[in-house]
Amino acid sequence: MTDSTNDPERYWFTNLSDTDKKYITDHPDPSHMIYYLERGLKFDHALRLGYADSIREDIEVEQNMTEAKSNVKTNLLL
Repeated sequence: MTDSTNDPERYWFTNLSDTDKKYITDHPDPSHMIYYLERGLKFDHALRLGYADSIREDIEVEQNMTEAKSNVKTNLLL
């Protein structure tokens, strides 16, 4: 049987401190951070990388929305 030190993908939540577990369960969308925790990264590192991913995603969505609005406006003028 595999123990928690050899299978971070399976035991990532179990291995967290109670404070870290509460942070994840209270967070509205911890998916970016969970991605890194499942790969065995420490909580603080996963938090930083997850935050950076989330910001990049928000910027990309905003750019796509701006482009979509411009396309709609252009199409209405045709």
